[in-house]
Amino acid sequence: MNFPRLQQALIAAALAVCGAAATAADPVSTVGSTTETNGLQRNGRFVVRTPSILRPGMQQQVPPNPLAAIAQYDHILEIPTSAANRAEALRRGADLRVQLADVDGEPNLPVLRKAIAMYQALLREAPDYPLNDRALYQLARAQQAVGEVDAAIASLQQLGAGYPYSFRAPDGLFRAGELLFQRNRFAEAEAAYRQVLAQGPSTPYFEPVQYKFGWALVRQGKYAEALTPFFAILDRELPPGTLDDPAPALAALKPAQAEVVRDVLKVTGRSLAALGGGSSLNSRFQQAGSEPRYATLLYSALAAQLLDQQRYTEAAEASLAFVSRHPQHPLAPAFETRAMAAYQQGGFTDLLVAAKAGYVERYAPGSRYWGTATPSAEVLAALKGNLGDLARHHHARAQAWPATEVDARKADFAAAAGWYGRSLSLFPNDPDAAQVALLQADALFDGGQIEAAARQYERAAYELPGSQTSAQSPATALAAVQAWQRLAGDSRDAARSAALRESVRASLRLADQFPAHPQWATSLTRAAGDLLSLGDAEAAFTVASRVLAARPPAAPELRREMLGVVADARYRQQQYAAAESAYGDLLKLLPAQDPQRQPVTDRLARAIYEQAVVARDGGDLKAAALAFQRVGTVAPEAEIRAAADYDAASAWVELKDWRNAARSLEAFRSRHPAHPLALDAEKKLAVVYGNDQQPARAAAVYAQLAEREPLAPDLRREALWLAAQDYQKAGDSRSAAAQFERYAERYPQPLDRAQEARRSLAEIARLQLRDPARQQFWLQAIIDADGPDSARAADTPARRIAAQASLELGQAGAARAALLRLGLPLEASLAMRRKAIEAAVQLLDRAATYGYAEVTTAATHELATVWRDFGRAILQSDRPGGLSTDAREQYQLLLEEQANTFDEKAMKAYEANLAYLRQGVWNDWVRKSSLALSEIAPARYGKNVRLEDRYDAIH
Repeated sequence: MNFPRLQQALIAAALAVCGAAATAADPVSTVGSTTETNGLQRNGRFVVRTPSILRPGMQQQVPPNPLAAIAQYDHILEIPTSAANRAEALRRGADLRVQLADVDGEPNLPVLRKAIAMYQALLREAPDYPLNDRALYQLARAQQAVGEVDAAIASLQQLGAGYPYSFRAPDGLFRAGELLFQRNRFAEAEAAYRQVLAQGPSTPYFEPVQYKFGWALVRQGKYAEALTPFFAILDRELPPGTLDDPAPALAALKPAQAEVVRDVLKVTGRSLAALGGGSSLNSRFQQAGSEPRYATLLYSALAAQLLDQQRYTEAAEASLAFVSRHPQHPLAPAFETRAMAAYQQGGFTDLLVAAKAGYVERYAPGSRYWGTATPSAEVLAALKGNLGDLARHHHARAQAWPATEVDARKADFAAAAGWYGRSLSLFPNDPDAAQVALLQADALFDGGQIEAAARQYERAAYELPGSQTSAQSPATALAAVQAWQRLAGDSRDAARSAALRESVRASLRLADQFPAHPQWATSLTRAAGDLLSLGDAEAAFTVASRVLAARPPAAPELRREMLGVVADARYRQQQYAAAESAYGDLLKLLPAQDPQRQPVTDRLARAIYEQAVVARDGGDLKAAALAFQRVGTVAPEAEIRAAADYDAASAWVELKDWRNAARSLEAFRSRHPAHPLALDAEKKLAVVYGNDQQPARAAAVYAQLAEREPLAPDLRREALWLAAQDYQKAGDSRSAAAQFERYAERYPQPLDRAQEARRSLAEIARLQLRDPARQQFWLQAIIDADGPDSARAADTPARRIAAQASLELGQAGAARAALLRLGLPLEASLAMRRKAIEAAVQLLDRAATYGYAEVTTAATHELATVWRDFGRAILQSDRPGGLSTDAREQYQLLLEEQANTFDEKAMKAYEANLAYLRQGVWNDWVRKSSLALSEIAPARYGKNVRLEDRYDAIH
């Protein structure tokens, strides 16, 4: 037998037997079975499941004796054989070694390295071997198993390049791409994936390669290019039709599909985020002129990806980009809600607040978004929540501002109140409306909008849903009252009155609605006081009486206050007796040391005082006087006591009951010495004493008044004058003189009254005191005060007094001169008599020059008498001793001659008086002058005696 031929036959049989184990086909791979993590990392490494199609095509069961088979193949390789057989033996021996290593589970590196060497020998020795594509495939597998990944990649790339039409080429290229991806050689992976995709969808690797191709682009930053394969996957895998919501879209897929779509959406979001986020996506669709049917899912995926990356503002902007492109889309509110959630998660409070405000403006009922449609329940719920959040945000921020930041606080309180109000307008029937209104009222109050706050407190307490059952309503009602009170305190004039009326109304409403309110009595008490201040005394009385009638009784301090209101109300209604009674009741309730006792006592006294005024105005002066006096009895320390005492005295004066008037006025002076009316009381008292015929007491009072500095100077002057006069009336000459003297000293002007005071002093000295010297002093004082030219002045009382004083001084001088006897030595006594006569003559001449007939005639008569007496004195003078008879006769003749001279002067003076007869003047002094003339010259003037009787009869 030809051995080589036999040998070849045996080799062929062996190869046939050994190769039978490798003929079973692996199951067809799918996208789901091909890759486990789609290029994602697990524990820091890329994990890629080896596609089942990469396993060698042999039976699943290893031959019963693979080592024997391997030995046979190795033996064939040791013996001479054909190139074809050698190639076959190399391939099959290598395949069995790889298969054996795979079955064992643990890589047998020497065995695998032997297999690698055999595959490499095959490829080197038989480059045209028909199964070299398989050899390269298995070589790559063995190389990967021993850790020679780069070599495996090269083998797989060689497979794709050398055998592009092999059914193993797509599988190999996919495997190369995966290994390149694992080693971050993304550009080479992209090229490998692209080669597979070039074979079209018919290849079973198209779908997984399409996915990994997109990822390879992403890992290189080629985000825009990556969108093309990802969009294609989404368009293929997602259910047909326009898709808006990811949840139902994914629910319609099988789990494997859903997993792929979810992952694609995620990586698409990542790509879109890298390309600029929502604005970039909008621009892309704008440029394209259309958008895919699953565009909504892309916006959602983009926002989710950005949120995962903690890029919160960009996540929010992605959602808002959708709203910007589709403002009327049914999901627009939901996308804005997602944007707000992103802001909130990122802690961007200002952006969140602005977004919530925008949401309210865009989606509130009646907005452009809804038109006439009714918002969905979800949007309404979101609106309510956002309104609450906005209000609370501004409210909290306002409260957090320092008190010095007045404008900022007001602005935030106003904003909070506005949002609370918007919530109430949109949800007026919400069960929480009363609570929202209460918060709005608080914000208004703290922001200084007191009136609006007060009205809103009332709505929250009485009108809005929930107010009737809310435990806060009583407190809210009280807050309304307090707000009105605050407004009243901040206002003036008419605005204050209006606020107080609102406070009263709110207080009465509180009392009616909440009779068990702990502040029931307090609110009514305040209302009663406010009504009184507003001038509505009857209403104040009614409300106060309501508090006083409460059962159980109101607190003692409130009852006291209400008694005060009742009393004040009755006082204002001029029901003074009722007011007196109420004030008396109030005093009984006040503790002894209570600071209110004195004010209440003062009001009690005033109520009694007004009763006296009413009696006085009604003409019952006695009742008035008694009532005025009762003020001091009931309330001796009352502020009005002094006025009451004074008015009581005035009433007695008007009644001319001088004794009661005097007692009242004396008591007034004693109790109220510093009172402004004290001077008036003293003046009245002086008048009363005068009318009661008690001039001494009147004078004493006038004297005191004259020393009162507060009294006007003219009144003090008059009081001093009256004091002097009343002392004269009382017969107290010395006291009268003291007052006249004080008057003359203090008040030289007006001259008339001052001269009259000096005249009175002179008369008192002459008549009562019998003091000629003092009389002469005051007469001279009159002349000194009159002045040298007064005799030629106009007629005045002062001039008349001065004339009379001159006359009297002249008369006194004449009398003194007449007393001077002419004795020896005659020259000396004569000189003295002449001097006295000259002084008297000077005064008498002055008196005569005043021109008053009575004074002039008296002065003239006295002047004549001075000369006549002087003549007589000469004749009666002592004669010198030792004169002879002749000498005595001569001396007598000389004396008679001198005496005749003075008789002639006397006659001229007497005749001057008679001359006044031609002027119609006839008085005692003319008559005396006439008698004197008849005595001096009877023959010539004797007939004057008869004329005297005629003139006396006429005058």
